[in-house]
This record gives sequence, structure tokens and C-alpha cells, in this order.
Amino acid sequence: MLRPVQAVIEQYGLFLATLLVQVAVMAMVASLLLRFPRFTRLVLRDPPQRKDRIEFGVVLGIVVAIGAWARLNLGYAGADFTVVGPLLAGIFMGWDAGVWTGIVGGLVPLRHGEWLTFVVGPAIGLGVGLARRLHRDTDAFRAFSPVPFGNIGHIWRRWKAERVLDPRLLVIITASLAEVFRTELARSVDERWLFSFRPGDPIAYCAVILACLTCVGVALKIWNTPRIEAHLRRQEALLAEARLDALRSQINPHFLFNTLNTINSLVRTHPDEARAVIVKLSALLRRMLYSRENTCAFREELDFVDNYVAIESMRFGEDRLEVVKEVGAEVLAAEVPSMFLQPLVENAIKHGIAPKARGGVITISGRLRDGMVEIAVQDNGVGMSGESLKDSLKRGIGLTNIRDRLRSLYGTGYRLEVESEEGVGTVARVSVPFQTATGAASKTRSAHTHPNGL
Repeated sequence: MLRPVQAVIEQYGLFLATLLVQVAVMAMVASLLLRFPRFTRLVLRDPPQRKDRIEFGVVLGIVVAIGAWARLNLGYAGADFTVVGPLLAGIFMGWDAGVWTGIVGGLVPLRHGEWLTFVVGPAIGLGVGLARRLHRDTDAFRAFSPVPFGNIGHIWRRWKAERVLDPRLLVIITASLAEVFRTELARSVDERWLFSFRPGDPIAYCAVILACLTCVGVALKIWNTPRIEAHLRRQEALLAEARLDALRSQINPHFLFNTLNTINSLVRTHPDEARAVIVKLSALLRRMLYSRENTCAFREELDFVDNYVAIESMRFGEDRLEVVKEVGAEVLAAEVPSMFLQPLVENAIKHGIAPKARGGVITISGRLRDGMVEIAVQDNGVGMSGESLKDSLKRGIGLTNIRDRLRSLYGTGYRLEVESEEGVGTVARVSVPFQTATGAASKTRSAHTHPNGL
């Protein structure tokens, strides 16, 4: 069985080596082009504009021209891409990119007397680009595999299962016809007018076509990789946004139910206070329902908490609940996760102040430290034992949601700590990277430390 293979290698060894070199050079050039941000942006542009397609064609045409120069001046036939270049551009970007690749790439051969190359290249780019327009899903062409036989197997399986012709069949047909067109035209004219590998028998002919298909598949695979990565990043961003929306939807009912219970307890005995709570609740719901931003200025969080505490004070009594703010002016404009402060204050009231007969004080503090915004909510309530604290960190709805939102927004670049001492109180600290909130409408207030009797 090895003798036929050895005979082929002995007869076509140098020829096959040249074709393999062509594939290797194509892979190297395709990878090298992606190191240029400008070219990568052209590859990622979806959909590409006419200007982008022309620029892509010119860049690839320069590569084809350099390869032609290497063949003509150095005898390096493996660098010739006068067919592959326009073919690639037409498949990847469209007919105008293919034409420009053929024009620019044919300038060097034209200068050396190969004037037909200046005609064949643009003709191949135009033909392949127009054929590409026959299929609506143009991205399907970019999934062409570097292993041509793998494409054939996929085409056959799809036809057998769905009775649908896979668009990769169009790539195989157009690439094969382009190489046949160049070869047969070169045989019918003076060899000085058009370069061709000039295969002498069917085996060599098939090898030339196979090398052309492999070059196309290698380049498409390399250039399609950043597109796939960009698509995955977009999907991850959408998934993170959906997750944040889900977390917000958990926070809102949790707060809403508590507030409705407060209104229910006041509506019969204190109707005026119940109406005031409804007004405050309306302001809170307006922000929760219409604000879809994941972050906001810290001053907005404080305003939101003011309305929330005003509602809670009507429930507990003004003499039982006091809030102190110790926030620096620079922290007021800092960008923080929206709706993160209210659950911390709610926990302080529910688990710290409410069980205490005399009520208590909640202190909200904020400062900048080592590029981080450190925000703390501290109460002088009943506190928690070690076991109760661990259980709260694991099962608490508010803390779990805050932790998940911080992880979604900042990855590992945040801190959430809760400390508590039974009979002394609890403090929850959140640290996030400092960043000034954009579009903050309110003016920055000076640093202040004052009690708010609520």
C-alpha cells in the first residue's frame, strides 16, 4: 500500500512541497494581519460598509502584490496568491473587496509583463463576490473549514437530513472554478502573460485545487476566530445584564411587600401618615421602575434611602430611628451599584434596630481609600452571634443579591464584609473601585457629618 504513495511523493515531491509552503505562508500572513488593530476592526465590522470593504481589499491586495514580487524576483512560487487573494476577499467581504484585491495585487505582475493577472484577479474577485450574494446568510461562508473533505462531509449530511444545500458548497465550487479558470487560460496563452502552477496530470491538478481550498479555509478560520470571540463577549454581556435584571426583580418585591405592610398597619389608625407613606412609595417605585442603569451616583442612593427611612420611621416612630450620614463630598459623585444601599439599611433596621426597645442609630459613612470607595452601614442594635451572622451571610436575600450584583459588575474587584457583636451592633462594609458617575445632575455637596432625626 505504501508503494503508490512513495511513487507519488517521488514524482510530485517538489511540487507538493511548494503547495504546502503556500498553505503555510497563507496561515502566517492571515495571523500576522490580525496583529494590526485596524485590520482586526475591519474583520469585526458587521455589516461592513463599502469603505470598509474597499480598504480590506486594498490591504489584502498589497499582500498579494508582495507575494507576486517574491515569486518573480526570488523564485518563491509558494508565495503566489493571485487567485487565493481575490477569492478570499470576495468570500469574506464581497465583490468590491475582491475586485480591489485583484487590482492592487495584479500591479506587480503587470509591471513584469504578466498583464493577464491584472485581468484574472479582479474577474475572480467579482465573480466570487456576486456568487456570494446568492445566499442570504453571508456569515455561513466564513465557517468554511481548512479541511476541504470535512466540508464535503458536512454538506452531504445536511443535504441528507434537511435537503438543503450548505453555502460551503458554493465556496468549493467557486474556488475550484477560479483555479481551473486560471490554469486553463494560462495554457492557452503565452506563459509570460499569466502565472500558473501548470499541473501536468489529474493528480497534480487536484493537488492545486486542494491547496487553493485549504488556503481559503485556513484564512477564513483564522479571521473568523475574533468574530466568534466578539460574539461570545456580546452574549456574556447580555447574560450579565439579564442576570442583573433578575436580581433587581428579586430586590424590588422584597422591599415592596415590607412597605405595603407598613401602609396596611397605618391606614386605619393614622390615615394621614399612610398617605404620606404612599407618596414616598410612589417616588421610590418611580425610580425602581424607570431606572434601568446598573450604576448611579452615590448621592442618588442616599436620596433613595432618605425616602425609605422616612417610610420606616413612620412605622417605628421618629424617636426610635435616627440616621447619621458621614460622607465625603468626593464620595457623593462616585459611581456605585444602584439599589445596593437600601437593602443594607433595611437589614440594619429589621435585624438591629427593630428588636431593640429604645430604637437606635444607623450611621452611613463613605470615604475614598487606595482608589476604592468604602461605604459602611453601621447600627447600634442588638447585634448577632457568630452562628447567626454566618447564617445571615449564606441565606440572607438582601446580602446574597448585593454580593451577586457586585460580582456581576466588578468580578473579583470588590469587597463585602459584615461584622457583628451581640449586644453592640452590626456593620456592613462595601468597597468598589472609585469612578466618577457620568451625567450626575446634582451638584457635589461639601463633606458633612450630621444626625437626621427621622
